[in-house]
Amino acid sequence: MIAVLLALAIGYSGFEAAHLSSENNVSAFAERLRDNIANQEEYKLDDLELARQAGPAALPLLQRTLRVRDSRGYTRCYDRLLRWLRYPPLAKLANLLPPPERAAEQKRAGAARMLESLGVDAAPALKAQLRALEDESPLVRWHAGLALLQLGGHEAEVMAAQRRRMENRLQADPAASVYVLARIGPPARTELPLYLPGLAASTNLQDLFGRLCLPWILAQVPLTPPAQSFGELLRRTPRFARDTETWRLIDAAVEPLKAEVLSPIGLDNNTNADVAKVMEIDDGAALGIAFMGSLCSNLAPTLKGQLASPDSDKRFFAGFAWWHVTGDGAGSAQAMGSTNIPDDSIAQLAFLLTMHDLGASAAPAAQNVAGFLTNSNVLHRRLAARSLGQMGEAGRLAVPKLERCLGDECLGLRLDASEALWNLTHDARLLQIMSAAAVPPALLKRAQSVPPIQPDFFPSVFEVLTRMVCQPR
Repeated sequence: MIAVLLALAIGYSGFEAAHLSSENNVSAFAERLRDNIANQEEYKLDDLELARQAGPAALPLLQRTLRVRDSRGYTRCYDRLLRWLRYPPLAKLANLLPPPERAAEQKRAGAARMLESLGVDAAPALKAQLRALEDESPLVRWHAGLALLQLGGHEAEVMAAQRRRMENRLQADPAASVYVLARIGPPARTELPLYLPGLAASTNLQDLFGRLCLPWILAQVPLTPPAQSFGELLRRTPRFARDTETWRLIDAAVEPLKAEVLSPIGLDNNTNADVAKVMEIDDGAALGIAFMGSLCSNLAPTLKGQLASPDSDKRFFAGFAWWHVTGDGAGSAQAMGSTNIPDDSIAQLAFLLTMHDLGASAAPAAQNVAGFLTNSNVLHRRLAARSLGQMGEAGRLAVPKLERCLGDECLGLRLDASEALWNLTHDARLLQIMSAAAVPPALLKRAQSVPPIQPDFFPSVFEVLTRMVCQPR
């Protein structure tokens, strides 16, 4: 029996080796993606930054990962063999066997998500992304669609794929599909009649959030600047008579979602008496309130009181929600900048994304933001550099640290730091510092092309939260 299992395992390992040899060589840097590729948490942007650093070198690995499937038969064989091969001298044989594929769906979805983060650099993987639109996993299809939209020029294929899903009752997921259409915006308006009945018939939370995504499609042109909460999105999107019924559907979702967001802090409706009962807005409540924005304007007095709290964490969470509810960006930056930023990496990311979203209004928090230029997390360093470059005079305190960032091993940070320094100082020496010695010639050539290369895209807090609630379950 052992001999049979061993023969099967060796045969599979030979097939795997031949398969791998047919792929392009995967760089050592891209190999570091392997341990992170299956991560599906939308707030885990660190993994996407790792893919950006690998750049085109990551494509062979990501394309191969889009094809992986769980090797169930080999997995059973492998697991049984390991029980026998744990004893010497057979233990050495175990090291020769390739491990089986496990959690393949998560890996494929993670690969599509990383391809989205690469933007135009993912163009050589176009065929793999188009094939992924027909994957058996809804999560893989969803991420593949978003990756193609980020690549640009494939809106028709993505809309057709969403249409096929909705026409199949077993695969229909109105909220997830509407979010994808919302990324396309007004050109997707003609698709709405297929999705509205499903959204109207459902009262689950995901589909209610899907209704709130509809204004992105109803607008005649994309909002500029983009909305930073559902409250702002609903307020700024023009309402046309032809969309009256659709707006009724959207408005009907507001109160149930507010109740869900506010219930953890003891609020079930919008009465002032209930607001008076709120003792504290914690991290979870702050996320929900920021998400809804001005739709939770009745909480402004509670948030204002918490901004003056002697507790640093309470001020931080209130400050995070404050500008989404009131529009007072400087007030949020002042509150969050006066706190000891929590050690938790998610809270730190929320702080930096908020400062990036606030632009020049983040100036009161410049000192705290500058502290992240020496952080061990490269994504945090990049967000800090970009944020400081938007702050004007307040950002100049970080010029020495930004200059040291010009020697960072991450090319993206070197470019972000140089742009920030130029915005803050207009020092012509930067043209010499950021020469071919610091930037690879191929990148310089691309930077001179038409149209110009767009900088790496970082999502807003609102976009991260929206993706979290709308992705397929």
